[in-house]
Amino acid sequence: MIAGLIVVLLAIPLFLVAHTSAIADRVDLSSLWLTVTTTRLGQALAARALLCVLLLALLALRTTFNQFSVLALFLGSAMLLTFTLSGHASVGANPFVPVLLDWLHLVATTLWIGGLIAFVLVLPFLSTLTGPTIIRFSSMALACVITLTISGFYAATLRLTALSDLWTSDYGRALSAKLLLFGITILFGAYHLLIVRPRTLSRIAGSALVLTKWQQRFQSSLRIEALVAVLIIGVAGLLTSLPLPDAQPAVAAPIVAQSATVAPPGAATAAPLPTRTAGPVVPFVEEQKAADLRVALRVEPAALGANTLDITVLDANGKPRDVQRVQMTIEMMTMDMGETAVIAEPIGNGVYQVKAQWLSMVGTWHVQVVVRRSDAEDVNVTFMVPVADNR
Repeated sequence: MIAGLIVVLLAIPLFLVAHTSAIADRVDLSSLWLTVTTTRLGQALAARALLCVLLLALLALRTTFNQFSVLALFLGSAMLLTFTLSGHASVGANPFVPVLLDWLHLVATTLWIGGLIAFVLVLPFLSTLTGPTIIRFSSMALACVITLTISGFYAATLRLTALSDLWTSDYGRALSAKLLLFGITILFGAYHLLIVRPRTLSRIAGSALVLTKWQQRFQSSLRIEALVAVLIIGVAGLLTSLPLPDAQPAVAAPIVAQSATVAPPGAATAAPLPTRTAGPVVPFVEEQKAADLRVALRVEPAALGANTLDITVLDANGKPRDVQRVQMTIEMMTMDMGETAVIAEPIGNGVYQVKAQWLSMVGTWHVQVVVRRSDAEDVNVTFMVPVADNR
């Protein structure tokens, strides 16, 4: 257990560095801190590290087995939740049921495969293989397999748009490989449950020679099953980094501008490369469709000085969509004033906000919005924001 926890604890900062490099194109202390504080995956990694430390501290305290097992089960279950909350299941308007089933999927996987590996490590040190041990493990494994089948089928119905996705998309092909390996482990499980266990526990044919022979077969087949199970974990890790089949590269639709309020006659409204001069100040509101998302930008007051920028992310059905990160790059079109990159703060219900953003010149500002998701390609949307003189 200590070895496993240390491996996880060492992997977390490496994962954080890789993730930060992917979303920020650089790795330094400020970008690492930004990843931890502003992205769901970064926050999940921080929570995972804390739970690892708590579990290691629990081991160091050398409490009684019953006390340790209850606390370890609680902390371990919480650690599995950090994987669920940073994965595909947490992306959606109503994530409660997907998150719950994904967490149960991970719990069942951990109990089954973790127990399988523990069994393999312990068997060489046992002089006899007790019947109750085999019965308990077989019963637990059967319950886990049933849970994995139900939760896995539910997840597949959510993430696959058609049966052909299993062989036409990267995600589907990885899922197919996982299902194939899972089927192999099911065959091993059936062999243990229906053939090995009855013969090992048989009192009629339970001579020492026969018992030893079936114990040896059980150990050999269990090692192979454990190896296949480890491969399943590897494929599952690959799945978490692949976009879902319905997530296509973003191609922005033509800009359709709309105003939050009715502008007085003659007032300029949003249009490609507009120019504002002195006149009535009207908040800028515009929505664009990109890939499977709808991204809206509101700039208020859209005038010289401090402005509030709100980005609303919706899915294709118009429901709020929580994403990993929303970043804006702001640049003045008619004068080289450099670029300003800011990360919007999530305020809930699919809305991300930047407060007190200074716009220092009348004219058209180029605002590029990058929506980063854990389950699909980035979505890039460009807005041309006219800024007026409110003096």
